[in-house]
Amino acid sequence: MAERMLDILLVEDDDVDVQTFRRHLDDPTIRLHIAGDALQAKSLLKSRSTFVPERKRWLVLMDLNLPGASGMDLLNYLQSSPDLRHIPVVVITTSADERDIQQTFTRNISGYFLKPLEPMAFRRRLRAITMYWSESEMMS
Repeated sequence: MAERMLDILLVEDDDVDVQTFRRHLDDPTIRLHIAGDALQAKSLLKSRSTFVPERKRWLVLMDLNLPGASGMDLLNYLQSSPDLRHIPVVVITTSADERDIQQTFTRNISGYFLKPLEPMAFRRRLRAITMYWSESEMMS
């Protein structure tokens, strides 16, 4: 049986964090796509014919602290879009603010994780998230 590909849209504006994600998501069954802000993520998501084609498996990993439109704005956009609301979203951020956690879960996110400072802990966290979603049955 062939391995199932998982396409991940990473919404992250910090170049160091993007490189950390790239280094730690070195799995041949994962294709990583990068958006530096919420507007770029929306643009990628709107181009459904190339970004979310029929029968593909997608996951959005996003930071909340983004330049311009906030991560909350992006979550509102995803939640309000009938074509996109089924895509699982996992927040990976530095914000431990209880209000952020509560507000994101009211927007139907699939998980909320703090970015670990220690590189190996960060790698373990990313592997756990991607392994779960790689194995999970997803809507197409």
